[in-house]
Amino acid sequence: MLTVPPKKFPETFAEAKKSLEAQGVTVAVTAADPSGRVDLAAALKVLAGLGIHSLFVEGGSGLLTSFLKSGLYDRFSAFIAPIILGTGVDAAGDLGIPLVNQALSFEGVRWVRIGDQQLFDAYRYGWLEELKSKIQLQEDEYVYRTC
Repeated sequence: MLTVPPKKFPETFAEAKKSLEAQGVTVAVTAADPSGRVDLAAALKVLAGLGIHSLFVEGGSGLLTSFLKSGLYDRFSAFIAPIILGTGVDAAGDLGIPLVNQALSFEGVRWVRIGDQQLFDAYRYGWLEELKSKIQLQEDEYVYRTC
């Protein structure tokens, strides 16, 4: 479980944390962002420190919007079903993107039919190049240290 300690009732939080840990739950505490929610970048660092390097994020539009705005994702998947709900909950909130040519884009896109639904599965545009440069930096550092 990943959480931000509340400003109010810290003793209640400490008791709940202790109770969860007694049941075998790992409770990772991270920093809050300016709005009091989990700081995603800090949370990902905490999780990496725990050896967690891949994360499936499923939540409401607020969480999805936060990840999309911050660019702290590599892969994006969404199901498209042959139904219409009408007015309902937004899948994502305002991303602050005013023009189509500034829209988030993806690469490595694949569509998979699952029953009567379509799965959109893709990588954040530029992710592969970022990964290649990180690997190259690690290789360069290794060569430098071993020579």
